Amino acid sequence: MLLGSIVPRSIRQSRWTRRIAGVGLAWLALELALALGAAFWLFG
Repeated sequence: MLLGSIVPRSIRQSRWTRRIAGVGLAWLALELALALGAAFWLFG
């Protein structure tokens, strides 16, 4: 119970974790879009 209250607070206060997560999600979406585009270009 103590851990559950400490960990989310540190994660919420950290801007770096949020920024890194946002960049990771954007990169993942970009890779997915590139893969779909390549698949459509090759097989379409």
